[in-house]
Amino acid sequence: MPRPRPSLHALGAGALVLIIAATATAIPGAPDTSFGPNGQRAQNNILVGLGEEGTQLTGLTILRDGAMLVTSTSRCAMSCVSLVMSRYTSAGGIDRSYGVEGVTGQPGVDEYGPQSQGLLVTPDGATVLGYLSRGGPIPQYGMEGAATLLRVDALGRASAPLSTGLAIRPLALLPGGRVLGSAGRTLVRLRPDGSVDTSFGRGGTVLLPGSVPMGFAADVRAGTIRLGGLGRTRMMLVRLTATGRQQGVTQVGVPGTLAALDRPMMVARPGGGVFLGGVYSSPGGGPRLVVAAFRADGRRDLRFGRRGISTQPLGVTAQAAIAVDARGRLLTLTNTTPASASGVALTLRRELAVGGRDRTFPAPRVRLPGFAVGMALAVDASGRPVAAIGHAPKFGQGGVRFIRFRS
Repeated sequence: MPRPRPSLHALGAGALVLIIAATATAIPGAPDTSFGPNGQRAQNNILVGLGEEGTQLTGLTILRDGAMLVTSTSRCAMSCVSLVMSRYTSAGGIDRSYGVEGVTGQPGVDEYGPQSQGLLVTPDGATVLGYLSRGGPIPQYGMEGAATLLRVDALGRASAPLSTGLAIRPLALLPGGRVLGSAGRTLVRLRPDGSVDTSFGRGGTVLLPGSVPMGFAADVRAGTIRLGGLGRTRMMLVRLTATGRQQGVTQVGVPGTLAALDRPMMVARPGGGVFLGGVYSSPGGGPRLVVAAFRADGRRDLRFGRRGISTQPLGVTAQAAIAVDARGRLLTLTNTTPASASGVALTLRRELAVGGRDRTFPAPRVRLPGFAVGMALAVDASGRPVAAIGHAPKFGQGGVRFIRFRS
């Protein structure tokens, strides 16, 4: 004889509350409470790293083993910047086996604009830094400085710096330990020892057209180099072969004008395409995150958003980050705090690879006290979005705050 199922009255009000709570936390996009309270884990006073003030969180990479590598810059003087990396476990705790108590980096780097320094991360957590330091002429900028590449292994140990003789900003890591970099609008491919690889382009360099915006991002897959740049009223994608021969240029008009001179946000789509994002001011309105979708052949993907473009309003700080999941869906994290409000209001949104906003994803909003000093977004091996926030609850205090969401 089958056992009778308990009625709602038999379960009681307490059990009903538990059922409702469990259902709410299981909704895609809800904070993952198995990660920590409200889906969050915070590590205070770690971001300060090697610098003195003006810290800015710039990147998050989830490594092959599930650990998280956070990259940041810390301004120590008017023209002095420290590049800092800190490694965390998949549970959000500091990995003290990395570097010195979980932190490593390069102090005292002179910064000559956003093209003068950069940092790349491998899936295993090794990094390549490119920066300018004092001494020596840099003809591309007409300034004094010495361009250097520095390799740091997965344990945070730095090798001897390699002087390249060029003001190189690393763009992509290539097979065999080679590095693709940029010096203004000139692409350069370097050998592992820092020397110019003369088999690329003309004597190791490729000069891009003058119409290509400065400060572009790169994606290199299957023998194709894709460079994304932001112009005043447009976005541009340039495609080149592995040897540096130009294959095509796609320009996309943007509703509004470029509002932030930061580097473009670019993430790889499955199948060879990319998402390219930037902050633009809409006519008569505030800043907006604009993301354009490109196919593997370089053309705009008109199936995404509205004719290949998605826009979202931003708050007064104009902060945003993007990522993509294994199904090609775009994830955006935006700070929507208005000028009249205090604190940080973060919104996570998911866009379908074909179509518009994913209505099964409820666009959760997370509120934090204080203010944010940079943010980054990534997707872990289980498809869960993970945000890293440079969070300062009070002026002069704070560190990295991780937020993990359900997929």
